[in-house]
Amino acid sequence: MPHHLSPFNFQFSPSPARHYHPTLSIWLSVDPMADKYPGVSPYVYCGNNPIVLKDPNGRDPIYGRANGGIAKIGDDGKNDGKSYFVLGKVAADVRKATLQEAYYSGDLSPSDRVLHIPTGGVLEDVENTVELTHCSGNTVDERVEYEGHANRGDECARIWDKGAPVKIEGTKKTWTITPFKINGENHQQGTSSANNIIHIWHVQPNDSEPSQADYSALKSWSSRSYAGTTFVIGDNSRTVSFYNDTRTIITIPYETFLKMGRREEL
Repeated sequence: MPHHLSPFNFQFSPSPARHYHPTLSIWLSVDPMADKYPGVSPYVYCGNNPIVLKDPNGRDPIYGRANGGIAKIGDDGKNDGKSYFVLGKVAADVRKATLQEAYYSGDLSPSDRVLHIPTGGVLEDVENTVELTHCSGNTVDERVEYEGHANRGDECARIWDKGAPVKIEGTKKTWTITPFKINGENHQQGTSSANNIIHIWHVQPNDSEPSQADYSALKSWSSRSYAGTTFVIGDNSRTVSFYNDTRTIITIPYETFLKMGRREEL
């Protein structure tokens, strides 16, 4: 990287986001995205983990699996308030772009390999549904499900009416809820096309394992052009499972999910 003389007659190295002093080994200005990461010093690089990570331009990150956990592996060069968790070939392509000190310019549409993590007001509403489920009863069996969805461009989520009490048959426990029922009114998608829905989720009182009813419902929504990111949160297990209409894609800790939504360090 070339060095340049500043007006104060010392050399610095320019990067796309800020300037670096090679002699003192410090940045001369704060990270341009510092306000989004209050738990990280604005003068560090890559969350103080430059061996594993690179940060081409200081923009919003893309997360992926790394070193047995989840970490930021790159970004798309944009500042649109989104958060992505990528898997498989997409994750490999993001890492390749990051190693080349470039941002990822490939397709980040929702899919089994590109999971959109809710952010901002939508994430806050997801957290609220977890709290509502947890406070709906003193024990797991006394609690009920809460669910919701968000359309593209929504600043806040659309919370569905709470579910029915658990039905217990032997060792089988089943919680049910009516999709898109809000304030007693059915079919409250808030959009004329299912393709405009970006997130659908529900909170189960026990764990985050999708049921056969969940797979069937998603298959029905998908047939009507829904192509967003779908997940289940387990209140008792404190896990989040992302799934398609046939299987669970991946299960992660709830706290990790929240940190990705807040675009924090992992």
